[in-house]
Amino acid sequence: MSNKNAMDKCMDLINALEECRSQANIVQKATGKCFELEKLARVCRHEARLEDRKTHVAQALEKSKRQKERWNKIQSEEES
Repeated sequence: MSNKNAMDKCMDLINALEECRSQANIVQKATGKCFELEKLARVCRHEARLEDRKTHVAQALEKSKRQKERWNKIQSEEES
């Protein structure tokens, strides 16, 4: 899983969240001033991780398919 890819896609939200947290005082933090940004960033990163997972599964299936084809070719050459 490429965490960097997930971070790149959501960097604007993450930067806004960090800025909100740095500018909020203790009362604002306690009342959840930055909660919506935090929630949006969390959802964005989750969706990006799911997207990465789908990509990696597809790559693994393709690799497995190529390996199986090579193995079948080796077996057929040995039988000949």
